[in-house]
Amino acid sequence: MPALEVTTNNYINSTYHSRKHYELLHKREGYIQDYLRALTDLIEYASFSGEYKRPTAYFIRITPNGLLDSKQYTEITTKLTKPLKSGNPLYFAKAESSTTQDGLHFHMLLIVDREQCSPERVNAALDKLLKAGLISSHRVSTGSDHRLNLMYSTNYNGLVDINKTSIELYNTKNKANLIDNAVYLAAYIAKVDTSVSRDEIGFQPTRTNFKKVMKKSIAKAA
Repeated sequence: MPALEVTTNNYINSTYHSRKHYELLHKREGYIQDYLRALTDLIEYASFSGEYKRPTAYFIRITPNGLLDSKQYTEITTKLTKPLKSGNPLYFAKAESSTTQDGLHFHMLLIVDREQCSPERVNAALDKLLKAGLISSHRVSTGSDHRLNLMYSTNYNGLVDINKTSIELYNTKNKANLIDNAVYLAAYIAKVDTSVSRDEIGFQPTRTNFKKVMKKSIAKAA
């Protein structure tokens, strides 16, 4: 299998398909390679492992209520995914900071089996975090992808139509490849600009429940 890399024409090679690559959103300062690898592996595992009947990806931006620390970060991710347990949630989260917006916040790629976990349940889990006072806002991306004809994060009070904020990870002959679109959108999380290091914030900026054994299962399938 080819090594995962960002090529000069702004594509990333798949770790699953020997002749497959994914287009990336153009970012002037580039991407953090390890994060791109983790995000792509997670999406490919959910898409091809057979563990999900309807693997569905959400791209979420969460602002904590107050200054984010390690304990609160873990609490938020745990309390978001626990009610979605039947949907076998997989996630990759990355804390970052923006001086022009709301300071320290984090982005998350969340994948659940829609067969067992509806969009309304994802919405309810996010709203519970608001009611508990753990977060001050959540935004689900409606895309930055020209192929989906959608534009950037939109702030929803109740995620007005959450069906429009998700991507089911299956291949189709009649539409753009939805797995390609998921990688394209997820790559935004791995961008260099606004990224923070452990030294800067005092804790590991990423959280994930994707395990090495899952990656090995992708390699065996390939």
